[in-house]
Amino acid sequence: MKEMTPEMRAAASATRRLAENAQELLDSANLPLSATQKAAVLKRLKDMPASYRGRYLRALTGKARGAAMRHFCCECMGYDREAVKECTAPACALWPYRPGGKETSK
Repeated sequence: MKEMTPEMRAAASATRRLAENAQELLDSANLPLSATQKAAVLKRLKDMPASYRGRYLRALTGKARGAAMRHFCCECMGYDREAVKECTAPACALWPYRPGGKETSK
């Protein structure tokens, strides 16, 4: 594993601090949203663990389909990453693509 440089550590620390403040994170994302949409996104950001906020905002850009799928699955399973692997909802359109999941054949 590559060792982090002081600059990398500083950038990671700044990102964590920013992720702790949902409003600042939303403002820095610079998404083209109406006031109503921003309010809904801000509420959702505040309701999720800080570690998931960056992926959620990347998904909202419309350029990160994988991030959107991973975030949806994590949110559906109560932000429990291990539970996503054990998801038992094969009727979900994202079930074959869930992070870490293995398709079972019966």
